Amino acid sequence: MGIYIIILVVLLIVGDVLKPNKKLKNKKTYMIFVFFILGTTAAIRSPKVGIDTMQFYRAFEIIGNMSLNVAINATRYEVGFVMLCKGLNVITSNPQILIIITSLFINGVVCLFIYRESKDIVLSSILYITLNYYFAYMNIMRQAIAICIIIIGYTFFLKKGKKVKFIITALLAFTFHTTGIIPVLLVLFDKLEYKNKYYAITIIGSMIAFLLAPVLFSIVSKLLNSYSGYKDSSFYDSNYFAAVFIYLINLTFLTVSFLCNKNKNIELSKMLFISSMAVITSAIGIRITLIGRMANYFNIYNIVLLPNAVKNNCDKTTRQLIYLLTIGFSVAYFLIIMIYRPEWYGAIPYKTFIN
Repeated sequence: MGIYIIILVVLLIVGDVLKPNKKLKNKKTYMIFVFFILGTTAAIRSPKVGIDTMQFYRAFEIIGNMSLNVAINATRYEVGFVMLCKGLNVITSNPQILIIITSLFINGVVCLFIYRESKDIVLSSILYITLNYYFAYMNIMRQAIAICIIIIGYTFFLKKGKKVKFIITALLAFTFHTTGIIPVLLVLFDKLEYKNKYYAITIIGSMIAFLLAPVLFSIVSKLLNSYSGYKDSSFYDSNYFAAVFIYLINLTFLTVSFLCNKNKNIELSKMLFISSMAVITSAIGIRITLIGRMANYFNIYNIVLLPNAVKNNCDKTTRQLIYLLTIGFSVAYFLIIMIYRPEWYGAIPYKTFIN
């Protein structure tokens, strides 16, 4: 765990020195530094770091020994992931290349997202780590790639009203993880202003979603046929403690950001709708882990939503108080999970592939 604490401290110190939120010329420098630190740490990790990393490590070897057609039909992996593995196998048969390339892509996209969208890139970078998204992405490689493709689609297309291009990115995300098609729903909220009624609908909707979780799972299973076999597996159940934590985090970020959005900023409205989706899907996740994982497509926006809502709409005293509470809360959450529930992500102990 020491390496992650060191990274957090270093990012805070460098952020204090460069002051990238106040000095525009230092903004790019800081984000390149963040990318270098986070991307490299994830890229050179051992396949034993991250619960699911070894699974993809082995999948790379298996797919590499098959023809493309056979690999697509004989494995359970989506065509995009299979093609990625086959393409990298042309370069080298060492599975570490899959970890390196995906880690650089995932963290590169997240850093670009923070750079382009966040009003406080230091806080957003810290939240990316302390809310454990960084560690989650060390596990859910295929879905993390899909999430990042969606982030690209949002940043360059949906934010600018280019719905067709955003839908195309969602289809691309689908080729890496079948749930990647779910964020297509975001086009429905593109022109809407987030009002009190939508917050109320989110709260009520999350309660209903929690109660109807088995029914919703059946619907998703029929729409995404590959998930029908999970009903009798451990993925149908839920890590109740973890799921409740995630739901409360999403609800807190939505509530604070909503209350801060006094000026009804249209860009914040889009992210508030995304945050609402995170709340509802994580509510289902309290009962069914598999559906809860769909929240991953939406909760990553929390790292930009809250800093932007506070920065744009709160006075200095309120802003400092919220920042202090946010950092204190997220760091405490990070330490509790890493100390008492390290098995959730398998990121501890950290080892490089050289070890």
